Amino acid sequence: MARLGEYLPNRPTVLIGAHLDHIGISTKTTDSIYNGANDNASGSTAVLQIAKVLSKYQWDQNIVVALFAAEERGLLGAKHLADRFKQEQVNLQLMFNFEMIGKTLTTGANQVYMTGFKLSNLPALMNQHTPNFVTFLPEAEGYNLFKRSDNYAFYNAFGVPCHTLSSFDFKNYDYYHKAEDEAGIMDVNNMNQIIRTATYSIGQVLRTKANVVMTD
Repeated sequence: MARLGEYLPNRPTVLIGAHLDHIGISTKTTDSIYNGANDNASGSTAVLQIAKVLSKYQWDQNIVVALFAAEERGLLGAKHLADRFKQEQVNLQLMFNFEMIGKTLTTGANQVYMTGFKLSNLPALMNQHTPNFVTFLPEAEGYNLFKRSDNYAFYNAFGVPCHTLSSFDFKNYDYYHKAEDEAGIMDVNNMNQIIRTATYSIGQVLRTKANVVMTD
């Protein structure tokens, strides 16, 4: 976990995170290492790159970046940090979580969907600055993905907008939780564009001090 700039307890805090872990090693296949390039080295890369850019500027919010362990074991790392935030009385306002952005969304390049799309006004606020960047994916709602990544630990603890951005849509990638999830099959150019667009969009939401609220 890292804080960008001076941390002031009385300011609202924005968290940007992703999980580092994957499902480990298997003895059932010849290629026994589950590399986790898309799930979730891609999301971790996004967090580090976004942090690198945001650290160059001054913000009126506390910005905390975190890479979580044990997401695959039940969001354990995120739950631990959420509990720590509660103990330290962190004024969490908002969380951006990144997961599986290494392949191009079926609906088009440089797009992501947001889990819990209907639960807050964050998609609309981001799209004001980067039109059509954040989309709605029915499968995300159907599979209840909002509760299946690290964002949910913070939403559950604080009841504020906490969402995951992803481009894995169940149609564009056959190697979810498989050993073949390797870096060589990532859509790197599209992933980099997603990271650039997300950085700008997040920066604009923070700069304008947008009123991000739950809507459902």
